[in-house]
Amino acid sequence: MGTGIKIGEIIEEKNVSSQLLENFKKVKIYKVISDKNFDIYLISVQSNYALEEHFLPEEKSAFIYILKGTVSLFIDNDSYNLKEGDSLYLNKAVPANWVNEGGEKLEILSVTM
Repeated sequence: MGTGIKIGEIIEEKNVSSQLLENFKKVKIYKVISDKNFDIYLISVQSNYALEEHFLPEEKSAFIYILKGTVSLFIDNDSYNLKEGDSLYLNKAVPANWVNEGGEKLEILSVTM
């Protein structure tokens, strides 16, 4: 069960200046906040597209929060289905494949440490 707090209540989009780091055909990665201890990224993935392995510029451990959409995540021989509001922690050494099989854009908030 979630906290009932939407991420937009914590971070006001109009007050966040983001830097577009990667602009692939179907993936956009923005660095939203950078600090000496962590970085926050917004990742936007178009529908029916797969991301393989570590897709952030830095291979660090990451807390992942699904802002919008659904994603199938494959780690080793296990698969996980995540939807809006779900979160997880990834160790930097864990290879993962992300597949946006849904009909809508996937938006991920990632905090790397």
